[in-house]
Amino acid sequence: MELRRNDKGQLIARAFISQPMTGYSDETIELVRATIVQRLEKDFSGVEFQIIDSILKDPDDERPIFNLGRSLAMMSEADIVVFAPGYEKSRGCVV
Repeated sequence: MELRRNDKGQLIARAFISQPMTGYSDETIELVRATIVQRLEKDFSGVEFQIIDSILKDPDDERPIFNLGRSLAMMSEADIVVFAPGYEKSRGCVV
């Protein structure tokens, strides 16, 4: 996928963050995401990151595979995917 540029010529990348959410407060989830964004901006200086809102506000607890499909659809739109610590133990992060 080719990166786009903004009006100022700066590269723009869409990022998908896969992270454990079950059992974590909204504040903790947002803190982890903010830390990841800071790391992206440091490691890829000069790139503007647009974070895909991958937090399912209305997860269908009766159909977890449906939720996984929604996440994969969002992931397919990303230029970069970041896996937060603990993703490998989270049912919603591992395919």
